[in-house]
Amino acid sequence: MKKIAALSASVLLTAALATSVSADPATTTTETNEVPTVVGQTVEVTGTSSSQGSSVTDITYLDLDEPIVSPDELILAPKPVTLTKITYFYETPGGKALSALAPQKVSPTGQIVNNWVEIYTWLGKAWIYLPGYTPTY
Repeated sequence: MKKIAALSASVLLTAALATSVSADPATTTTETNEVPTVVGQTVEVTGTSSSQGSSVTDITYLDLDEPIVSPDELILAPKPVTLTKITYFYETPGGKALSALAPQKVSPTGQIVNNWVEIYTWLGKAWIYLPGYTPTY
């Protein structure tokens, strides 16, 4: 009984998919593009875009004199650290050793205390002793 029900369901699903694939597209899209004109401190784009009966006209974009994000707010990802030998990592700088890492590339979090660099590990964040590390490229 279960086989008959499964077979019937697959036949109905196949028929429904075949019908939907062979159907004509329900909507058409037309676009009209016009050249933007500069008005004062704004840029205006006038045109229509029609898709399923909706249209958009008179879009205004701001022309800003200064960047939205200032350089002091910009956060750069610190450069990765390449470990060339087995390296122990610690819970806190100079604290309890958690485990050791095989030679690999690791990603620092950006926190540096003296010569200790915080990194991401499979156990969460941990610290490695890395004298001379600079976080920028």
